[in-house]
Amino acid sequence: MFVVISGNTSNKLTPSGSAALSDDESFLLVDNLVKGFDLYHYPRTSPTETFTIARDKVYIHEAIFLEEANSVARSSDHGKLYLYSLETTKQLQTLKHGPKTSMVQVIDVGVSLFHNK
Repeated sequence: MFVVISGNTSNKLTPSGSAALSDDESFLLVDNLVKGFDLYHYPRTSPTETFTIARDKVYIHEAIFLEEANSVARSSDHGKLYLYSLETTKQLQTLKHGPKTSMVQVIDVGVSLFHNK
């Protein structure tokens, strides 16, 4: 996947991995394939934040928006999921999914129709 940034004056394509658009279409998360995910306040052409996570291998990672775009979850190539606050951009939690050699390539979120009373 390549992302064409309209403000890119070098007329080159910027390589990227996965991308996610928030439900209200105000934020765009793009895997920059180097140091983590870039957060764009869509439709701006430069990132407002970068969520940095060490990579052991160069694989496409996925990220999704959670809690009405108040936080994001990001996959890894070393068995963990990372949750971040969009308000503070700080890491909220690390979830261990498997051993260090385990890749987490796909993540998804759903809505539960069952609530505890």
